[in-house]
Amino acid sequence: MISATLLIVGSISLILFALIGFIVLKSDMPWIDHFWINVMESIQWTPLHWVMRIFTLFGDILFLSILVLACMLYFIKYNKKKHVIALGMIYAGYIFVNQVFKRIIDRERPHVERIVEVTGSSFPSGHTMGAFAIYGTLLVFVLASKKMQPVQKWLIPLLASLPFAVALSRNYLGAHYMTDVLGAAFLSITVICYTLALPIFKKKKSQSPE
Repeated sequence: MISATLLIVGSISLILFALIGFIVLKSDMPWIDHFWINVMESIQWTPLHWVMRIFTLFGDILFLSILVLACMLYFIKYNKKKHVIALGMIYAGYIFVNQVFKRIIDRERPHVERIVEVTGSSFPSGHTMGAFAIYGTLLVFVLASKKMQPVQKWLIPLLASLPFAVALSRNYLGAHYMTDVLGAAFLSITVICYTLALPIFKKKKSQSPE
């Protein structure tokens, strides 16, 4: 039942990603991108620049790599082998899929005054995809815990909000269009759902969940 739900959610997200990708290919700047750029430019404020710079660090590949390694060591310590495998697969999966679609779409970066230096293709956003993939996976692990510790309760809003903070920062800093981060979010959800739906992560009735 859980696997079927994951496959449905993953497939819906994939369809939404494909729809956004099609729109991006057909139009240099869809109306939603034009609208959101105007919104971002209207709220530019120097102190906010630094806040957004901090937010965007939480989606940086180096930071996420260190976080994934730390989480894996933690899961190994507490014998959560499936957590280690799932997190590793999703980490590798999001990087691979992101690079594949960056090369396929090959979209130019927004023609705006950027606050950060960026290179490479714009769609889908790597920072956003990484944030949704890693924090989303950790959020699933926390929510799936049978006995939730006090520390886990405050982790829920943190893990749920970080991907959106990273996505917003990429738009604010001029690194990505709105459709870049939307596509990245849906594609990460697909990676998470399809990975966790694999038979190896199905819990046996005779065993208690790790």
